[in-house]
This record gives sequence, C-alpha cells and structure tokens, in this order.
Amino acid sequence: MDIHKEEAKGGESVANQAKMETDQTEAKTEAATVSPFTATEAESAAAGRYVGEVIHDSDMKARIPGLFTLLRCGCCELCALRFLGQRVFSLYREPLPVLRCIMESLWATLPETERRSDGSDWRARSQATEAAACVACLGTLQNVQSDKFMGPLLAALTGGTGKYEFSDYSLTITMPASTVTRQYALHYHLLATHKFTEEFEDKSTIVDIKEAMKWILGHELRRRIGLNFSREYISPHFITLDLTTQAGTYVKEFVHGDLGRTTPNLGLLLGCETDILQLDVLAIELDFPPRLPGQPPIEDVFASTAEKEKQPADETVTTEEGEQQKRKEADKPKEASV
Repeated sequence: MDIHKEEAKGGESVANQAKMETDQTEAKTEAATVSPFTATEAESAAAGRYVGEVIHDSDMKARIPGLFTLLRCGCCELCALRFLGQRVFSLYREPLPVLRCIMESLWATLPETERRSDGSDWRARSQATEAAACVACLGTLQNVQSDKFMGPLLAALTGGTGKYEFSDYSLTITMPASTVTRQYALHYHLLATHKFTEEFEDKSTIVDIKEAMKWILGHELRRRIGLNFSREYISPHFITLDLTTQAGTYVKEFVHGDLGRTTPNLGLLLGCETDILQLDVLAIELDFPPRLPGQPPIEDVFASTAEKEKQPADETVTTEEGEQQKRKEADKPKEASV
C-alpha cells in the first residue's frame, strides 16, 4: 500500500512539474512580440493570387477568422486552410513563406474589432508549431514535402531492392486514427469559439488530410521521378466509389458480394467481378459531444446564449430571475377593495 502511495505522489509531482513548465512556456510565448512575417517579391506575388480567390469567395471570406483561431490552437498553415475548405490543389504545394504571406494578407482584411492586438499571438504560435508538430495532422501533412519524408519513399520506388516497373499506380495512405478525433475536436472548438455561426457548421467543407496529402505527393512524384498523377482517372480496371452509409454497413461485402451471400452488390450492378483494394473513412456523422437525456442540442444552447448577448443589459432577464419575480408578486398580500 505504501509503495502505491509513493508512486501516486511521484506521478502527481511529475504532472505538476510538467504543468509548471507548460505554463512558463505559454507565458513566454504570450510575452514575446513577433513582427509580421516578411516575404520576397515573388512570394508575395504568389500569395496574392490565392488571397484574391479567397476574398472573392463569400463563403470562404466568412471563415477567415477561423483560420487564426486554428493557428492559435497549434495547427499548421495547411491544416488551417483545410478547415477553411480551400480546394485549390496547387496551394497545398506552396512553401511555408508563401503560406505565411497569405495569412498576413488575410489577417489584414479582418476588421479591427476582430483582431487581437497586433497578431503576435498567432504568429508566435505558428513559429512554435513549425518547430514542433501540428495538433491536427500530427506533422504528417506539415512535413510531407520534406526530404526526410520523401527520401525513403523515392528510394523504395527507384532504388535498392525495389526497382519496380509499372505504368499505373494507386496511392494508399494510412493515417493515425487520432487525427479523426482531433479533427472533430477542432471543428467543435471552432463552433464554440464562433458561437455556432453557419459558416462553420458544415463539416463536409473540411478537406480530408489524405486528400491534401495526395495532392502534394502526386505532384512530388511527377516532379521528381516523372510519375503522372490524376485525382480522378485511375485505369480501365479501377474505379473510385464514394458511399454514405449507416454505422455497421458491410461495405466490403457490398463490393465483392461475399461469395454470393450479399445481394445486391457492386459486381451484380456492373455485370462483372469486383473486389476492394482500399477502404477509407472520409467522415463520421457523429452527435458530438453526447447529450444527456432531456438536454437540448448544444447548438440551441449556444444560439440562445448568443441571442441574449445581443439584448440590452437592462432588458436581459434570465428565466430563473423571472420565476423569482413571479413568486414575489404572488406572495404579496392583496389589499381588499371597499
């Protein structure tokens, strides 16, 4: 029993020390003043093309404040653009200075009331994320163009014991399962921070990490070793099928038929033999966080709170205060009229 107590005390001490170090690091980050990121003339020109597209798209322009909410959370610039719903393939292949120049230009478009001080907070966090890892993609999308990542991949394809000969290829990417949870948590944080405004409600606008990685890797493979990459067309013998199903649906059996035990199946519909090579979960429609029985949806709670905040302070009366006022009036002695 004494041993367990000592272990518990030791664990608590380590946790407290880690918390103190984290608090000190955050205090240093907040205290630091980071000047706006600078860029060359060519980088500014490249950034200007993308900024114009974002500003002229009303839906994306409305989501710009969410970019800096995500950067302050520790997201890399690419993941912040994913949440914005940006689907320009070439944008994800731009170097970090161009991406930061885009952020500076978008920051300048925000009204003064939506900007905090001079922007040192998100700039400092951006520098910290560059040195560490993005909280959304865990560094996978953030570092996919680096030689440390591309080197072993290219070596496996073109050198060593590989030396593969092929004309078509399928790019399969496996991501840590925690990236899905992190994406949902960050999406909910966006909703809570921005009072559940409609600009952030639709999760389908978020670009999946795998899709963004394919846009980058496809370009890198073509540039470095001459492999052509097409997002749509694969080959005469392969197709990509997008399905929206209920939880527990046997997707694999629907494709290959499970030796005739699953009908209808894709093979019967197409009139040929079919099999599945890759299965990706692109999104999960989940009521998160879960509600207690009888509790209203969290969206309604935030919508009601936001509506009350819009009312003048002297006219705002909560339900509890209203009930207390009714009880006081009911308890007052009534004067008899003569």
